[in-house]
Amino acid sequence: MLNSWEITKEDDSYPKIVIFVLILLLVFQRISIPFKDNQIPSALILIYIFLFYSLFHNKIKINIVRLVFYILSSTLAISVTLLSKEFSDFSILYLLAIYAPFVFYADLSYAEYLKIIGVFQKFMVFASLLGIIQLLIQFFGVQYFDLFSFLPSEFVQEGYNTSYPLVYGSNICKSNGIIFLEPSFFSQLLAISLVIEFIYFHRIYRMILLIVAIFCTFSGTGILLLAITFPFWVKYLFQRKLALPFFGVMLLLILVAVFGPADITSSYLSRITEIGTSGSSANMRFIAPYTSMNSFFGSRSIWLGLGAGAVTGLENVAQANFPVIPKLVIEYGVLTTAAFTFFLLYSFLHAQRRFSLALCGAVMYFILSGSLLQPQIVFFLYILIIFFPLANAKKRYRDYLV
Repeated sequence: MLNSWEITKEDDSYPKIVIFVLILLLVFQRISIPFKDNQIPSALILIYIFLFYSLFHNKIKINIVRLVFYILSSTLAISVTLLSKEFSDFSILYLLAIYAPFVFYADLSYAEYLKIIGVFQKFMVFASLLGIIQLLIQFFGVQYFDLFSFLPSEFVQEGYNTSYPLVYGSNICKSNGIIFLEPSFFSQLLAISLVIEFIYFHRIYRMILLIVAIFCTFSGTGILLLAITFPFWVKYLFQRKLALPFFGVMLLLILVAVFGPADITSSYLSRITEIGTSGSSANMRFIAPYTSMNSFFGSRSIWLGLGAGAVTGLENVAQANFPVIPKLVIEYGVLTTAAFTFFLLYSFLHAQRRFSLALCGAVMYFILSGSLLQPQIVFFLYILIIFFPLANAKKRYRDYLV
């Protein structure tokens, strides 16, 4: 009989394909295809090719609850959009196309899932090394250079702060691991990888590399993700006797941040105090969108929204990717937002193998990034978390719920 750690020969091919797709999503996240006046991220094309293959080979199933709420959310979104005076047809079609894959899932065993996330961890260790080296060589006089600058600009994803100095006027740029959209996204993916390591693999050298790489991004969002979800994953540190090395490395890095080179200290101090500064990165991400949303309460627009794509035309608001909830409320109104939010929360949190990991993905998606219309982030989280819920079929083995 097949036990939870074995993979039969006939089952071995599909996990390899999933691994291949996951790595491509990470490596090509900055690559896009020009389309009229817009860009189509390669992630969107890749995920549909993968799903068509999976459907053709009968590898995936439809989650009925997700399907019902996707249809409900889509119907509401289309309805309020058509009632709007102005709207972006590209924006509404883009929204529907990005979230249609959420209705599908794969029924894989624990061993198959473990194999997939194991390769992801190896990839993130390699990315960590790239990120650390990318920062360190700058302190030795090697100027930051974007390898993607060799490509035609229309094929490189626009609209992201791929690189920027530690502080204004500094010659040292924050690390984005070369291939990642921004240092902030890099830090969040590193944080998720670190939680996966706590839960499943427990390798101390990996934890150290991941923590140091988070430090090299000089982005507070990865640290914030770990802080918000801390009560849910800290138990794994004590179960595996990993608390001492983890907190030891964190303390050492805090000392470096406080007593290290001036640029490092200034960068981290500015991240702590900038949230109240209008126009700052933290303010644009965590304050301005909710202030804009709050101005709609009490008006008729709150029920139907201003129309798909309306956020980009708002006045007196610094341009940034709005978090999911404010963008949905402003563009589609509270009714569509409620339905869509339930659909998303159900997808992220229902029947997950590890609630702490699923919560990390949800926090990254809903709070720390403006990912509503970012296929690169959405599909990474989809494959890593949403695509593999606990097996429903009786013949499959469930995860160990520890």
